[in-house]
Amino acid sequence: MEVKLEYFNNHFIDFDLHTFNFLVGPNRKIKQQLLATINREKSGKSLSELEENYYSNDGINIFCDDKVINHRNINFKLITSLTELTNELTLNKNSLLMNYLKSLDDDFIIQKTITQLNDMLINLENVIQDKINNLDNKKHLIAELSLLSYENLIKNNLLLSFNESDDNDNIPVNMAQSQQIIHLFLNLLKVTLQITNHPYWLFLTNLKQIFASDEEINDFISQLREIAEDTDLLKVFIILDEIPEFNMTTEDIERTIYLGDFIEQLPAFWMLKRSLILHYPYEFNLSDQQLVKSFYRVINCVGNANNLYLNNEDMLLLKTLEEIL
Repeated sequence: MEVKLEYFNNHFIDFDLHTFNFLVGPNRKIKQQLLATINREKSGKSLSELEENYYSNDGINIFCDDKVINHRNINFKLITSLTELTNELTLNKNSLLMNYLKSLDDDFIIQKTITQLNDMLINLENVIQDKINNLDNKKHLIAELSLLSYENLIKNNLLLSFNESDDNDNIPVNMAQSQQIIHLFLNLLKVTLQITNHPYWLFLTNLKQIFASDEEINDFISQLREIAEDTDLLKVFIILDEIPEFNMTTEDIERTIYLGDFIEQLPAFWMLKRSLILHYPYEFNLSDQQLVKSFYRVINCVGNANNLYLNNEDMLLLKTLEEIL
């Protein structure tokens, strides 16, 4: 599927959509504009007049195979910090947890329980009315209790806390350890996709600021890959400003979009490798996996090679990339 994603007034990022998509390169301005656009898009609110001047009168446009897609058909999520990841496990409007809870509105057991609660409220209302009638035989005062709805119940009566173990008191959700937050987020995402059957586009950046260790990053990305492969509903976009601390594959090369003086999706790995070999100043002896790792170490440095301290192999690859990009 070919996608055109507007990040500024009639400026688009054109790419073939994959389950996982990587945005790399030295152009931080485009990355910042894209992040601002996705952050605005996830709010779901109409653009103000001032914002229309920025994005054009027809708003933020996303095309799939040359057809404008309805933004309401996609849930946009932007995670740039552990706080934002944690917010998806709160009762904030449009959070992942709130969307999941709303999807349970038609659940048989929940609706049966709500009906039972309302029957009890009606009985309680009758008791209260009887007590009031003792004050006035003419029954001028009428008592009424509002019946419950599931939507109002989770909005006004539901409280959340976090329990790390049976031996500890509950704590605020935002005080939970990052490993526990990650585990809950991934499980919630998987269940939400299964229940709602609604597409999600998840944008990630600042991974080292979100996670406590490289191991956490690698585990999170690996599990995201599994969830995305199990369903066509999840698309992941990772905006890389730093060396990725997770396993990249040769297949990830064609899923990568270069943002520099121009915007270009990279070709398949074998095509990129062939071009590098043709322009490489010496005999090319990097293995495929070595090339992938080196590529993602240096791609954000294109145009800045003279101000870097790199090992010889990375510097040679960077210089070669600057020739062919």
